Parts: sequence; structure tokens; C-alpha cells
Amino acid sequence: MKDKCYAALFEKNDLPSLYKMAEKIRINNDYDLASDFDNKCQQKWNDHNPILENNIEFLSVSKANDLVVTQGINQNIDAILGVNVFRWQYMGKGTGTTAPSAGQTLLVAEVLPKVDMSLFGWRLAAGHTLRFAAIFGESVPTITVNECGIFNANSMMLNRNMFSTQPLAHTVNVTGFILSSIIEFVPIVGT
Repeated sequence: MKDKCYAALFEKNDLPSLYKMAEKIRINNDYDLASDFDNKCQQKWNDHNPILENNIEFLSVSKANDLVVTQGINQNIDAILGVNVFRWQYMGKGTGTTAPSAGQTLLVAEVLPKVDMSLFGWRLAAGHTLRFAAIFGESVPTITVNECGIFNANSMMLNRNMFSTQPLAHTVNVTGFILSSIIEFVPIVGT
């Protein structure tokens, strides 16, 4: 599996439009719009200046290429086998700087609360790709986001990403941010 995550920072005035975009993605199961968001995050990461609908500009974007943890892989296998019916529903954030490893079951230094992506973000699947995102509003206390992960209702963690080269710096009542994670089930060629 490949795991890629973006942390995108926005002016607080753009948040109402971002919430509407997320609602549109959720209601219409709009995989293309979610994919476009991630593509524009990559463009910003590559020093371009993409614009989202309603003239929303990114302030900054951080990127991580980390991993789905063992616990997350096992939960996905159990779901395929029909052993459980959990849903990956929450996005957590934190300040931990320890490198991700497959055996981790929690964020290193989580800062609560988590965001329910079914209300303030999106959760989509198409082909071999899962797309998740959570919007953290302007009322979130000031934080430097170094890590994030996706969780189910039982606080089991699917993945852990760390923004080691450029953490996201959010300021309360000034900015808001979106954490977006893309997980691809990539076939292994040759053995």
C-alpha cells in the first residue's frame, strides 16, 4: 500500500466555501472533485499557485509519504473477510516528530479533538484508492501540525503521516486547514 498525505492551510474567510466543497463531495460522492483537491495540493507543493473553486488560494501545503500501519492493514483485511464492520471515520492531528513505523497504534503526541470526516470532510473509495480528508476550522487552538492519522470509532489507527520537512503552522482565529490522505492498494509485481 502507498500512503500520501497533504496538509493545506487556508485563510479563515475561505472556510465556508471549503465546507461547501466538502459537502458537495460527500453528497455526490464526487471522487473527481476530491482528486482535483489533492492534485492542486501537489501543485502548490511543487511551488505553483493553483486556485480552488470560488477563488480559494492555498496559503501553504505540506506533504508526507509515509505508511499504513500494521493495525490498519489488519483491520482492512478483517473488513474484506466480513469479520468486522468498522468505518474509518476520524482524522487526528498531533505535534509528534518521531518517524512513522508499522507497529505504531497511536499518534506520538495527539492534540484532541479528532474531526469526524463524515461531517467535516470526506471519505471516498474508487478502484484501488481511498481518499480521506478533514477540515479543521479557525477555532482550533494554535498548533504546528507535524503528524496525522485516520482512526475508527474504537480509536484504531489506519495510518500515520509525519510532515518532517515542512510542518503546517496554524494560528487560532486566523487560519483553518485540511488534512487529506490518499491510500492506494498497489499490486506487487514479481516475487
